[in-house]
Amino acid sequence: DVDANRLAIGQADADRLLNGQTDVRVVAQRAGSGQAIRVETFALDAPGLSASANGTVLGSDANLTVSARLADLGGFVPGLNGPVTASGKVRSTGNQLGLNLEGTGPGGITLRADGAVQQDFSRANLALSGGAPLELANSFIQPRAVDGALSFDIAVNGPLALSSVTGRLSTQNARLVAPNVNLVLENIALTADLTGDAVRLNLQADKQGGGRLNVTGPITLSGGYNADLAINAVGLVVEDPQLYRTLMNGNVRVVGPLTGGARIAGTLDMVETEVRIPSTGLGVTGPIPDGLVHLNEPSAVRTTRERAGMIETPQSGGTGGTAVPYPLDLTIRAENRIFIRGRGLDAEMGGALTLRGTTNNIIPAGQFDLIRGRLDILGKRLELDEGRVSLLGDFTPYVRLVARTDAGDVVVLIVVEGSALAPAINFLSEPELPEEEVLARLLFGKSITSISPLQAAQLASAVATLAGKGGDGVIAKLRQGTGLDDLDITTDEDGNAGVRAGKYLSENLYTDVTVGATGEAEINLNFDLSPSITIKGGASNTGETSLGIYFETDY
Repeated sequence: DVDANRLAIGQADADRLLNGQTDVRVVAQRAGSGQAIRVETFALDAPGLSASANGTVLGSDANLTVSARLADLGGFVPGLNGPVTASGKVRSTGNQLGLNLEGTGPGGITLRADGAVQQDFSRANLALSGGAPLELANSFIQPRAVDGALSFDIAVNGPLALSSVTGRLSTQNARLVAPNVNLVLENIALTADLTGDAVRLNLQADKQGGGRLNVTGPITLSGGYNADLAINAVGLVVEDPQLYRTLMNGNVRVVGPLTGGARIAGTLDMVETEVRIPSTGLGVTGPIPDGLVHLNEPSAVRTTRERAGMIETPQSGGTGGTAVPYPLDLTIRAENRIFIRGRGLDAEMGGALTLRGTTNNIIPAGQFDLIRGRLDILGKRLELDEGRVSLLGDFTPYVRLVARTDAGDVVVLIVVEGSALAPAINFLSEPELPEEEVLARLLFGKSITSISPLQAAQLASAVATLAGKGGDGVIAKLRQGTGLDDLDITTDEDGNAGVRAGKYLSENLYTDVTVGATGEAEINLNFDLSPSITIKGGASNTGETSLGIYFETDY
């Protein structure tokens, strides 16, 4: 009989099981030298573990019945709470130990082991089958996480090494979350066939947000894990919520060691892409800078940021590259349907580019050129006649778009250029004029010296808006205070002021009233009969009326 308290052997997991009151009771006897030991009773009772055994050990006819119970697996694998049990027989046949064991646990854990192991554990001939929750791997793959059920049916025949393992691992309806690369895969169906020194994968998965991935090919289980993987993407949605969204198809091969140096090559076809110009404005503030300090950050928030790769740790090194980079040879094609939209821009691009170099030093070449487009700015709609999108060293698109318009005796050029996150806008002219003069010509068709005081105020407001300092303004505050949906101060070619006010009378009925400086007044009604058909009518105080039915569609 052994009575112990707070046992510790220096191994954290074992110490956790034994910490507290531990009792062991053994009743055994041996008939004589060289005879087997008969175990009548073996009982272990510890805070986290209990075990029992009876039968005979040692000798040629050893036959022992064993059972064990781990009180709670949740102490080792968070989220998998419940006991783990194992039971069966261990017998001796010559120089081998015969095993017939079964085990169960929470989350669908099952195990059955049948076969024999050499008593010196040099070789084995075992059949192992059962299942286990994929969450068991999460502590080893953080910040990534998986959930689902894994089933296995494998054999070990030979030395206790991977080269002796054959069989199959499979899973259905599994899920993978990789926050550091903004990836969630769902409905994962995987089969992995073990062939001793390699595993052949066959994986299909749906990407959260859209699209499907297929991965097939072998991976060696030694050295650098050499692979020859074929990756097929169908309708895959790739998105940066602040910047772009693209739908693509593609075929990519990864050949070489997965630990570094594998060549990544293939073609990606972009079916439809939308690059979003942020609503903060053209040439205004740009993205939040690095070095943001989090004050009194809750631990859960910090953990989330760590898992998303937003906190540089000593292990990450901060270099942004891998020890052994991966060579690249990727072609990205899109004959059309690359749309750049936001802040008045609406342009369609097309073209192709290549990504070469390595993952540590990506070398992009090529660009997407303008097909058609327009720019709505400061109440003017201008057609684009020059444009391109390219990548400069990273995956942030660099845009250059140019619109030209005649404004009297000068040609006005509006140039939008820079990172798609924060492009700058410049107003140029031929011949060259100051920017205020260019804006006056663009807005009012006349020199800045010829505009009215109201037009001068509008010009100043436009300049402030483009500089990101416009705010709501007096008109916007007045509109909000009156509950109107639209309120605007207008001017005609002679600089005379007018007021236009608009309001939705119902979900599909809109009206606006315009009053000019000289007393002219006009009321208009728009009735949306359907998403494509609108009935429009109007009347003025001069007796003029109008009525029309309009069919409109986007294409």
